[in-house]
Amino acid sequence: MSQVEPITREESLTKKSGVIRKNNKKFLDTTDYQIKSSQVKNQRKKKRSIFYWPLIFNLEELDETFLISYRKLLVRSPKLTSFEMEILSGQQLVNKNRNSVSADDVLKDKDIIAFYFSAHWCPPCRMFTPVLADFYEETKDKSLPLEIIFVSSDRSEDALFDYMSEAHGDWLAVPFGSPMVEQLKKKFNVQGIPMLIITKKDGTIVSTNGRSDVENKGANAFKDWSN
Repeated sequence: MSQVEPITREESLTKKSGVIRKNNKKFLDTTDYQIKSSQVKNQRKKKRSIFYWPLIFNLEELDETFLISYRKLLVRSPKLTSFEMEILSGQQLVNKNRNSVSADDVLKDKDIIAFYFSAHWCPPCRMFTPVLADFYEETKDKSLPLEIIFVSSDRSEDALFDYMSEAHGDWLAVPFGSPMVEQLKKKFNVQGIPMLIITKKDGTIVSTNGRSDVENKGANAFKDWSN
C-alpha cells in the first residue's frame, strides 16, 4: 500500500473521501472505501480478506492522529452502488417468463425492496396479490425506485410460475427450491402468509406490515417507507 503523505486534518478527509454537511457540521462518509480485514481486527466475525465497511464520522470529534492512522488502512474502490443485502448479493432471481436475472443488476438502483411471502394455495394471498399488482403498476408509472421480490411457498415450480402468470405484477421471484427462500423467511421471522416485508437496499427493515400499508395508502406508502 502506498505511503500516506503528511497532510492537515481536513485535507485527509476531502482528498480521499466524501464529506457530508449536515446541521452545519461536516461528516466523513467512507462507504466507498474497502478496508483489509487483516489490518482491522475483530470488526467482523466472518473471515474475509476484503469487505465493505460503511461508516460516517463527525469531523469535529476526530483528532488528526486518528485520521492519519485510519487513512493508512483505506484502499480506494469504486463507490458502492450494487445491492448490498448479503443473502441476495451475487444471486439469480427469475421473472414470470422463467428467465434468470442478476439480483445485483436489477436491484442496484432501487431504494426500497419489498419481499412478498405468498403462495397460490393460500386464499388470503390470492385476494391480496391483485391489490399488490395494482400498487406495483402505479409505482412504475411514477418511476419510484422500488422492486418486489416474490418468495414462494408454492409446492412446485410450475405452481410458482402459474401463480405469477395469473395474478402477479412484472416483479421478480426467488427461484423455486433455492436456499434463499428459507434464509429470507428466517431473516424476517415469517410465521404466516401473505406477508409483505419492506426493506431498504441494505436490508434494514422499514415495515413488517407492508400489506396493510399497501391496502390503506396505495403508492403513497412509498413516501413513508423511504423517509
